[in-house]
Amino acid sequence: MNILTALKTLSDYEIKMAELYGWYSELFAGDEKFSAFFNKMKLEEISHQNQIKFQQRLLLNRRGALPDLAVDEEEVRRFIETLARALAEPPKGIAEAIDMACALETSLYQRCHAQSLLKDEQGLAKLFTSLGSGDQKHLADLKQLAASLGAPHP
Repeated sequence: MNILTALKTLSDYEIKMAELYGWYSELFAGDEKFSAFFNKMKLEEISHQNQIKFQQRLLLNRRGALPDLAVDEEEVRRFIETLARALAEPPKGIAEAIDMACALETSLYQRCHAQSLLKDEQGLAKLFTSLGSGDQKHLADLKQLAASLGAPHP
């Protein structure tokens, strides 16, 4: 996949994740802890999207051929479909919201990072390392929230 196409897809995914977390923040507005948690996640997803957009601008200003990135388009499609379903149907409670968020935070960036290293694209490698770390932090935060509820770890 052309790198700019891949980054656009990932950017769109991040903003949809921000929408989901913003929606969850509103759904759980009656509980300040949950609402604030999901609002923080929303802001972090927006930050991730901004990182991707910055890398896009750098690539657009670069001379020479742009690299392709081996991204499993079927896997990306499945993530996007899962996200669309999450945005279409409210969770039955906080535990279900956490489970869905954990499923969606499973990172595609690890594979992208490996590909960028193979192609000696250090700027992309740093981006995907940062985004992958962000996803891992989100998963850890979600598991901690689940534990605070006495729920099993997703």
